[in-house]
Amino acid sequence: MARGARGQRGPSADATLAGLRAAVADDLDAPRALGVVDAWADRALAPGADTEDGWDEGAPGVVARAVDALLGVRL
Repeated sequence: MARGARGQRGPSADATLAGLRAAVADDLDAPRALGVVDAWADRALAPGADTEDGWDEGAPGVVARAVDALLGVRL
């Protein structure tokens, strides 16, 4: 996951942030929250994925900051 958060561009963070917030709001469901983030990282690291539509500048940083703020895990 950390490798996926190091790039400048990545898949849109919107759905990932929503899923992360929902998991944390659901009795701090950390395993589900990490699953949401891992799914984002899998998409970010998939071969040729950086040519897909829906990639945003700064998305990896947004995801990394959200994981740090909501889960206390620094990437």
